[in-house]
Amino acid sequence: MEQNHSGGWNHLPWFTYPFCKKDHAEFHVMCRRAGVDFRYTKNKSIRLLQALKAMLVGIWMVVDMLEKHLKSQSEDQP
Repeated sequence: MEQNHSGGWNHLPWFTYPFCKKDHAEFHVMCRRAGVDFRYTKNKSIRLLQALKAMLVGIWMVVDMLEKHLKSQSEDQP
């Protein structure tokens, strides 16, 4: 397990939660694809916007995991 700065170290450094290595790496790939910019900017509004975008990627990952779990349960049912 690794502590992931889900809002970005430069944007919201206190907001962390644990990820396994695989999911942490996938989180960063998905953030790049979503256009999340983790580079520091002096503009606090932009920093918070980027942090929110990154958190939404994390939320999407949870929703996707739940969907896969539910589908696998329904496939196990007769």
